Amino acid sequence: FFLPTCPCLHSAMARSLRKRRNAKVVSVKPKEKKIQKKHFNVRQIQDPELRKRFDIKKTLQENLEATDLKEMYYDRLPKKIPKKGAHPVKVNEDEAPICKKLIAKHGDDYQKMHWDIKLNVQQWTAKQCEKKAGYDEPTALARKRVLTCGSAVLAFVQHLPWLRVPYVFSVPPFPMIIRRNAKGSL
Repeated sequence: FFLPTCPCLHSAMARSLRKRRNAKVVSVKPKEKKIQKKHFNVRQIQDPELRKRFDIKKTLQENLEATDLKEMYYDRLPKKIPKKGAHPVKVNEDEAPICKKLIAKHGDDYQKMHWDIKLNVQQWTAKQCEKKAGYDEPTALARKRVLTCGSAVLAFVQHLPWLRVPYVFSVPPFPMIIRRNAKGSL
């Protein structure tokens, strides 16, 4: 059984085959490597020590390999390396009770903290437990300005000049974060 086809389909295919057959072979030679390196403007270097030592005849890589950072910044380096990191792990108010319970039960054994599936509900690794175990609860709470509800909240709120406290102040039964918006209200 024969279906008639459109002649325009055959002519387009024949044209592309004809183009491919009649095309000239062009050999592409690989480009030669650049002999001259890109010029590096020394004024772009913001550090004065590095700018003084920079040699424009050398490449950037060669200049950086030739510099001795310890010699350049010896006066700025600390006398001894600090043992604590600059940014300690912060523990929020949800994690603080978990850390407290883990420390009370296991002490300094971080592997046991890691495997305790009832208390370690966040599934922290042993290393995470070790980092979070050194938390300071009052500092963590003060960092977020978290206040436990009760009479302490009322006393605190009444002393704030930017907050107009109504006579009836309902205290929610959970810790709350008091923050001021742009207008000065809660």
